[in-house]
Amino acid sequence: MIVASHLRRVVCTSRVTSTRVKWNSTTAAQVSEATLTPVSVIPDPSILGYPVWAYQTLIDSAQTLSGGPWWAILIGTGFLSRSLLLPFNIKYEKKLLKSIPFSRQLQQYHVEFEKLRQRGDLVGAMVKRKEMQLYKKEVKYRSPLWYIIPSISFAVLNFSSIRGLSNLPYLPLQEASLLWCTSLTASDPYLILPTLNSALTIYVIKYGIDLGSNPIMEKMLKSPFAVWLAFSLMLGCQSLFPSSLVIYWLSSNVVGTTLIGPALRNDTFRGMVGLPTMAAKKEQMSQMLTLDDLTKQNREAYNSVREEGHRVEMENRKARLEHLEEKNASDNERIAQLEEELERESEKLQRVKKNLEDNVKSYQARLENLVNSSTDSENKKSDKL
Repeated sequence: MIVASHLRRVVCTSRVTSTRVKWNSTTAAQVSEATLTPVSVIPDPSILGYPVWAYQTLIDSAQTLSGGPWWAILIGTGFLSRSLLLPFNIKYEKKLLKSIPFSRQLQQYHVEFEKLRQRGDLVGAMVKRKEMQLYKKEVKYRSPLWYIIPSISFAVLNFSSIRGLSNLPYLPLQEASLLWCTSLTASDPYLILPTLNSALTIYVIKYGIDLGSNPIMEKMLKSPFAVWLAFSLMLGCQSLFPSSLVIYWLSSNVVGTTLIGPALRNDTFRGMVGLPTMAAKKEQMSQMLTLDDLTKQNREAYNSVREEGHRVEMENRKARLEHLEEKNASDNERIAQLEEELERESEKLQRVKKNLEDNVKSYQARLENLVNSSTDSENKKSDKL
């Protein structure tokens, strides 16, 4: 990251002096020396892009024509930026409140789609997705996030422009100072500005200054631990930013908290710009799906699919158990039949065995009779002799 930043600065300086710099073995040795050289002319637009170049030129022209200090120009830029974004924020709030009923129905479609997908019913999931798309066309639904893109783009443009001028560094901005900040291209040595801006940023995010109120963020940042964690992360990041960027950001937050926020919480002003009263908005926002609601619905959908899968599995197991019991009963009947057949065969064998024994006895008796008769006849012959 450091090498890329150094290279960008070298390229910016070389474009200003109309000298082409090519990265080679000799350029690497000149990086550290070249990056310390401030520039007094805004770089070529092809380096950071024409939007950034145009915005940097606009800021520089405003400072040159007015002759005011750079910190005043940065504060004025923050004031104008926040003021110019007010119509977009009003449009975003209108679309957000209008989309709340539709978003609940779309979330229901999404939950049913996820159930079908988790069950493995891909055809049903595709049908449900098609129904969701047709519903969007029918109600002409468009996500309200599209209306916040200009605000995000303008914030990125301001960030890139002011950070780019500080990274060059741009000589007039480098020579400018404010109180304890001896150079606006360097970070605040005492972290006073980053601390104030971090606290104001958390306040703006939590209470939705640009929207009058933000119940969702209020609930998310309700815990002191969450507030301190967000504050610590933001302070750590902003401590690395140049003072010029923090001054612009701080002035924008001050305008938001002191002017825009109170105006958007005033029912008279809200009626003038076509917004509902704060009471009506609170009632509508209460119907909006929060992150907890989405998490709960997804968890319920997952649990229902899991319970249904468990029920189907138990039914399958019960059916298999019944089948095994039926098979076991049939096997027991077959075993009983085989035992009866075996018993009959055993009785038959016993009868055969008894018959054989009787026959053997009769044959032995006949043999003995024959032997006796033979012996008698021989005795008679011997007596005659």
